[in-house]
Amino acid sequence: MKKLAIILAMTLIFTAGCTKNKTPEENSLIDSNTTQTQEANQEEAQTPEETAEASDLAADQIETEDEVIDKEAVLADALSLKNALDIKSLEAEIDELTLEPEHEGWDERVVREYLADDQIIKLTITEPEDSGAMTGLTTYYYDEGQLFYVETPFANYAFKNGKLVLWTDENHEILNMSKEDLKRREQVLVANLVNYLEMFGLGDK
Repeated sequence: MKKLAIILAMTLIFTAGCTKNKTPEENSLIDSNTTQTQEANQEEAQTPEETAEASDLAADQIETEDEVIDKEAVLADALSLKNALDIKSLEAEIDELTLEPEHEGWDERVVREYLADDQIIKLTITEPEDSGAMTGLTTYYYDEGQLFYVETPFANYAFKNGKLVLWTDENHEILNMSKEDLKRREQVLVANLVNYLEMFGLGDK
């Protein structure tokens, strides 16, 4: 099950990261110009009523390649399942790794893998404040072996069908992020996850 979790996470990286990364400045300029051109063309072709309907859809839903996703429903489902897993993890088997301090005077980072019936249900990583004290926590949540939610000290992320579709602040207020922003953050989150999962995999060999 641990190897399966690593394979699934690496599949997410492959899906999200096949194109060459650009700097935030490059992406901002390119995305901004492209979006403005597309919007100008759409405005010419749409009636005022159609434009208003499109705006309402953008405010409440995320359109993917094959479906329209209700953001509020995705968040509610993710939080409900997350809370259930937090309770379940109280009786889970825990594998723990303590990493070397990243800087002199910093606390050690601790990584914990929570297993139920030999299947990962969540992975936690302590996070440092400016002084190096590990007061924060990042948690990756799994549903039947698939990543569906990530909670960090200042933001939260919901996945659906293996793709990042929702980004909120620490108070679970949904942020209006572009598909490009979601894709770039997905790459970072999944790359970090694979790195930590591989630590446990190597420890079992």
